[in-house]
This record gives sequence, C-alpha cells and structure tokens, in this order.
Amino acid sequence: MTSRLRVGSGAMTSPTPSTSISYVAPRVILPLASPEDATAYNYSPDDKARIAQNRARLSLGKPETVLAKLEPLIESNKADELVVTP
Repeated sequence: MTSRLRVGSGAMTSPTPSTSISYVAPRVILPLASPEDATAYNYSPDDKARIAQNRARLSLGKPETVLAKLEPLIESNKADELVVTP
C-alpha cells in the first residue's frame, strides 16, 4: 500500500487506495526573532551553504544588473515570458 502526502494551496491530501481525506491545515504564525537574535544565530554549515545557494539565485540591483543575470536564464530556457515579483 502506497500513501502520498501532497501540499498545495493550503490544503493537504493523503490519498489511500480506498479513501481520500482532505483538510485545510491551520495557519500558525510564529513571531519573528529580533534583529539582535537573528544576527547572533549560529547557523550550521549546511544552513550556510543553503543560504549561499539561495542568494546566488537572486537577481538584485539596477535594471541593467538584473537583466544581465536573467538574460542567460531566459535564453537557456527559451522563455518568451518572464514574471518578476518584488
């Protein structure tokens, strides 16, 4: 018997061969750490590597800088459209 868990749009579904149960997970909003606590946090080497990898994917700066970083991505994927969010 195989069971899968799929998360999307706030709903969680766990289908089984005979039944399917869906429910909306409650939202839990945790307080943000203070700037001092966040700065003092001791990140693991894995955390630091993941942060560096995610920052490398960002496109920040002047329009020319952002375009220079996005153009290779657009060309390599043959994209005819790009959605940018602030």
